[in-house]
Amino acid sequence: MSPSNKVLTYQEIIDQIKAIYQKYSHLSEFQTIGASHDGRVIPMLKIGHGEKVLICSGGVHGRESINPTILIEILESYLRCHQKGQVIAGKYDLCHFLNSCSICMIPVLNPDGYVIATEGFEGIRDPILREKVMSQGISPKEWKLNGRCIDINRNFPCASYIPQPTSPCSESENETKALISTFNANDSIAYLDFHSRGKIIYYYRSAMPHAYNQKSRHLALSLQKITGYDLGSWKEEFSDALSGGNTVNYFSEKIGEPAITIETLPEEAAFPLNEKYLLSAYQEIFLVILETMKRHLSINKS
Repeated sequence: MSPSNKVLTYQEIIDQIKAIYQKYSHLSEFQTIGASHDGRVIPMLKIGHGEKVLICSGGVHGRESINPTILIEILESYLRCHQKGQVIAGKYDLCHFLNSCSICMIPVLNPDGYVIATEGFEGIRDPILREKVMSQGISPKEWKLNGRCIDINRNFPCASYIPQPTSPCSESENETKALISTFNANDSIAYLDFHSRGKIIYYYRSAMPHAYNQKSRHLALSLQKITGYDLGSWKEEFSDALSGGNTVNYFSEKIGEPAITIETLPEEAAFPLNEKYLLSAYQEIFLVILETMKRHLSINKS
């Protein structure tokens, strides 16, 4: 299938996930893993029958609006190919993959932030929260935070976590708790967290031993070949002194499997992100999830 030519609203994301589940209920499962502080469900679409799980997330930052749409549509494409018994690109056997592993896709971890970035501050229903977000002096189109003005990607309890003025303690946010619960509830092979911008893949985790980073590097190199993206160096793990406490830091330390950050779109892409990037980003990352599963199955078979 071809990707949409428009960024989906939050409600359209929910509707599309439910429609996919209804059409492919034999191979998929719709779950609500939590709720935002403004009362929006955090959806997850799980496909496959395997006990081992690849966890993927998008929409951690509200303004990164391209990835949630294309991640859902990539999963729907997989399901369509599976139904037809197709082997993608001659080497990705979906029937085998989805019998051996499952994919847990959380397309928009930060619903409130996504609504602010795509619909404006008026999308926040709670008047207290709405007043708070409007008082920050940040344009809706630049909004990264959740509905309580917290950067979720700085809120995870791990070695790099640093208390911040707006977030004096880790794991304070509903969204953080929802993702941690998902990590803990599944036997994961890896975690892919999709962000924007830069067309770069980050794999290095300073809190982890050399063997871990070597394993992650091998996976990252495979994904680099598929996407054509740059590979981030160890020096780029943290962009500034307050950039710890990320989703991938937590997963790597607590679960011990590869945790990869994939930054889609060119560095110069301006917010709000232009819908013209939907097709190119879709094509660039379409095989990333399948390659991650293929590597896991190949390593464990050998």
